[in-house]
Amino acid sequence: MSSVVEKSALMICGDYMEDYEVMVPLLFCKPLELELIVSLPISFPLYSEFPGHLFTLNSNFDKVKVECYDALIIPGGRFTELLSVDDNVLSIVKGFADAGKPIATSCHSQLLLAAAGLLKRRICTAFASMKPVIELAGGIWWEQPGITSAFDITACLKDGNILSSIGWPAYAEFLKALFESMGARVHATKANSVLFLWGNKISSLH
Repeated sequence: MSSVVEKSALMICGDYMEDYEVMVPLLFCKPLELELIVSLPISFPLYSEFPGHLFTLNSNFDKVKVECYDALIIPGGRFTELLSVDDNVLSIVKGFADAGKPIATSCHSQLLLAAAGLLKRRICTAFASMKPVIELAGGIWWEQPGITSAFDITACLKDGNILSSIGWPAYAEFLKALFESMGARVHATKANSVLFLWGNKISSLH
């Protein structure tokens, strides 16, 4: 896969976001030398949930300039409910859309696309409970057929500059589509194979 050096992406984060949908891009982008800026607004606790992985925030919404980034990543989780009424956040999302830059969403983060008025006539997928939200926002709902467990979820849908997936199980295709949208070339080959040694009590991200 060719490098995406000198490219950068903005990731919008917040309280109660999906842990995997933040950590996987963060860890995956490092060896590719892709700069990933993690931004968080001033937040407040609603109620207790399980803590996830710890990572360093390296920006905030007041510093964000859309022209400085090549893509926007919005991980899933309930934090998008809070940010869907944040005018500053919606301005950032609209800025990426107006510039035609890739916007990658998963799980519940398509709510920010709806709040920003970006789903009209767009084909989109998401966590199943988001279907009425997407349709009421004028979007066209698409659902991957044949899903009986989380391991069946593999699809990432691309409609113009909007990327959407059901959630973290689809992140292999999700990241592939994102990097290709940023100009990288991803080559698949069956010449190589990797064996994972698996057991109880392993580290979740390892």
